[in-house]
Amino acid sequence: MYIQEQEKENRRLAKNREKNTEASDMVKQIKATKAKQSKYMRYREARLYYCLGLNTIQRLAKEAGATIRIGRCVLIDTEIFEKYLDSFRDE
Repeated sequence: MYIQEQEKENRRLAKNREKNTEASDMVKQIKATKAKQSKYMRYREARLYYCLGLNTIQRLAKEAGATIRIGRCVLIDTEIFEKYLDSFRDE
């Protein structure tokens, strides 16, 4: 019984490592193409790029008025969103 639980835990950890690697690769890809970055990002891309949680990204983007809904897809206008984020800067 104990061996089965260990194997199950090892599979779970391997799956998590795989997800983290995919997310890390996506962040690297997004940051590498920053100069060529589109004006718009999806929530998932923005969450990884700005290192914020999904709910926080959604809330801030709505507050900033930076969301564009096309069917079920929601895009964030990065120019508006970054200006809004700069308003929180301490000077």
